[in-house]
Amino acid sequence: MMSNMLQTKTITRVSFDREELKKHIGTTIKLARLEKGLTQEDLSVIIGVSRTQLANIELGRSYPGTEALLLAVVHFHLVLDRHYLGVTATESD
Repeated sequence: MMSNMLQTKTITRVSFDREELKKHIGTTIKLARLEKGLTQEDLSVIIGVSRTQLANIELGRSYPGTEALLLAVVHFHLVLDRHYLGVTATESD
C-alpha cells in the first residue's frame, strides 16, 4: 500500500565563475608543481598531457581533462572540494 505522505525533495544549485575556476585550478597545479621542484615537462608526463597543454592549464586558458586532474590531485595530495574551489551551493524546495 502506498503512503499518502508527501515527499519533499531538496534541489541543490551549484554556481561558480567558470573563468575564475580555470585560473584557480591552473594556479593550484602550478604552485604544487613548483613546490615539488618539477618542470612542466616532468608533470606533463605524469598526468598524460603535452607540455603545451599543461602550460595552458597553468595559465587558466583551459581545463585539465578529468583523468589529468585526478592524476594531479593524487600526485600532489590535493583536496579540491567545493569550498577550496570557490563553488557555492544553495538549496531550494
